[in-house]
Amino acid sequence: AEPLGCGAVASDVREIRDGETLRGRLDTNDTTLDDGSYYDLYLFRGAPGDEITVTMRSTDFDTFLSGGPIDGTTLDVQETDDDGAGGTDSQLIVTVGANGRYGIRANSLEGGRTGAYSLSVDAFGSEPVVDAEAVRAGESVSGQLAAGSPTLSDGSYYALYTFQGQPGEEIEV
Repeated sequence: AEPLGCGAVASDVREIRDGETLRGRLDTNDTTLDDGSYYDLYLFRGAPGDEITVTMRSTDFDTFLSGGPIDGTTLDVQETDDDGAGGTDSQLIVTVGANGRYGIRANSLEGGRTGAYSLSVDAFGSEPVVDAEAVRAGESVSGQLAAGSPTLSDGSYYALYTFQGQPGEEIEV
């Protein structure tokens, strides 16, 4: 078992694809962390730079998601979430790294909890960028989100902006 927040090693990894919702179950046969919580490990293969939303839901336990680069069955945890999808459901919105592989640990918040859950991944990095407004350093923009604006998979509206920067350049939005 690995400490919470560090790399996690599991005996097997299930693949999950864009737009897919998988049903899983945490049980006493799963790998555990030091806090006694069970987890399942998943792999998403996408394009480098894809932005993905990972959502975990359960009515049996309080969910906890961790994610980051994955090498074989070893996960380098870089992002975590407890209740980002509302209630006791979890959600990560992250960018896939340079190798296109993103590892996801579906976990319970508390040790010893078991039960059914669903895990879904929605990618939007591969969708065409339509009506993106270019923004330059020092420039302010304003807009309005309303009916007719593009929507994310959760139904929320969004607007797209682009910024042309240099590698390593720090920006504040």
